[in-house]
Amino acid sequence: MLQSLKLGIVAATGISTDVLHICVGLALLIAASYITRKTLGSFSSLLVVLAGGESRAV
Repeated sequence: MLQSLKLGIVAATGISTDVLHICVGLALLIAASYITRKTLGSFSSLLVVLAGGESRAV
C-alpha cells in the first residue's frame, strides 16, 4: 500500500525516491518539533524521525 502511494507521488511530481524520503523525514522532524514544542535538534524530535525510518525499513 505505501509502496504504491510512494510510486504515485514520484510519478506525479517527477522527483526521485531519495528526495521524497528526505522531504518526508524533514516533515516528520518539523511536525515532531512543533508537537513536542522543542527545538529541531532536540533528542525527542530526532527519535520520532528515526522511529519513522525504522518502520519503513521493515
